[in-house]
Amino acid sequence: MVGFNRRFAPLSLKAMELLGLSEQPLTINYRINAGFVPSDSWTQDPAQGGGRIVGEVCHFIDHIQFFTRSLPSVIYAQARSSGSNRPEAESQNDDLVINMKMQNGSVASILYTSSGDKAFPRERIEIFGRGSVLVIDDFKNLTFTREGKATNLDRFSVDRGHKNEIEAFFKAARYGSAAPVKMEEYIYTTLATFKIMESLRKKAPQEVDTGLLLSDKL
Repeated sequence: MVGFNRRFAPLSLKAMELLGLSEQPLTINYRINAGFVPSDSWTQDPAQGGGRIVGEVCHFIDHIQFFTRSLPSVIYAQARSSGSNRPEAESQNDDLVINMKMQNGSVASILYTSSGDKAFPRERIEIFGRGSVLVIDDFKNLTFTREGKATNLDRFSVDRGHKNEIEAFFKAARYGSAAPVKMEEYIYTTLATFKIMESLRKKAPQEVDTGLLLSDKL
């Protein structure tokens, strides 16, 4: 099991309950105010953290897969020019916009920035579709609007799903039940993350094609 915890967050689970299990495509806007991390941090070391795209953006790709109940098919990423004050940011790709097309027709945009103020809330997810709008603010507040009526759910503290994820893992291990997340989803999340890097290098959209990596056994 891979530690993509956000799909296990209480508000993520509530969001899926409200949105329903329809296969109808969604439109998602995902903003991450990640905050600046210096170039000498372990997270920026290719051998340790792998950089912020490989080490962190993968979480948001998995989260979008969870909400759309689909897998990525096309990735297109563009990074902000660094400017004169922070030349290291361009090489680290800490400020970028990623556009994703999913296999079921859903589309998503990820705005990941390191140039904001850390005092501002870190994550905001806006989901449009199925006659409704659902917003999760920093895993503390959820607003669901449908048929002109808004429902709000507040939590006392941020919960990104770590506890629920660990409990799901041990439950599956203890009782021999199916893995909480299919291996296929992990593979697509990882490939999509690498395709972000490739899109930045080639300055063009990239298809996410597993090719021979997947077999009928997965």
